[in-house]
Amino acid sequence: MDKNCGPVITQFVKYQMDCIMASETLMELYHNLEEKGNVMRLDSAIEPTKFRAATVSTAEMAKLRTIQNTVRRGRIKSISEKEIIFLSGEVIGTSSSSLHIDCSTASTGFLHPKQLFIGDTINLQMVMLPQPCYSASIIAALEVKFPDDEDKKNELTPIGISDLESMSWDLSAYWLMLRDMFINQEKVAKLLGIPWLWGNRLSGFKFFGFIFLVKVAKIMGKMQGDLIKKIDAILDNSGKQKKEGQLS
Repeated sequence: MDKNCGPVITQFVKYQMDCIMASETLMELYHNLEEKGNVMRLDSAIEPTKFRAATVSTAEMAKLRTIQNTVRRGRIKSISEKEIIFLSGEVIGTSSSSLHIDCSTASTGFLHPKQLFIGDTINLQMVMLPQPCYSASIIAALEVKFPDDEDKKNELTPIGISDLESMSWDLSAYWLMLRDMFINQEKVAKLLGIPWLWGNRLSGFKFFGFIFLVKVAKIMGKMQGDLIKKIDAILDNSGKQKKEGQLS
């Protein structure tokens, strides 16, 4: 990782927070983020219905947009040597010489609800974004530091666990997780300490230096409570739109 990318990440975080505070619905939030360059989509004429926080560079996106033969017929049920069969029942031809790649598997899907620590059982789940490995290191550190204090170890809440649909990766999933992560961030700092966060090789803070850590802490300290309330309001507004058929 480039140690000079701290300013870029700081700007990304600021744009994200600004967009959250300026938005009333999920769709408005995504459009605001798109204007800032924080998110991209293949086709500006199509409103996505899923968001799984995939990462891609602007150069890679430009190449992807050159692909012309695009088929949009929903999810695939099965693929045989001669046919691709969609859940809708539609069928298109294919061949055994064609390469078919499944890029949509939910590798981090967890059953709901689960407590992190139950007796001698540790239920590995996401407690922070983005990579699962970082969450696993936090859970392991809690077990080492508080081996006999189950209440203390369970102060963190698995992100998205409060919503049964969070693993369906619809437009609200990432924001449910981000909201819960904001709540967990302060708890992790108190439970494990800033030196642990800074020294963990899986933590982004390790790579961006002390100044970056201070800047992010200042931004989050001023806005965290308001951000959590605003995300809840956005999710509530979008939930009402969905019920009324205004949001797919």
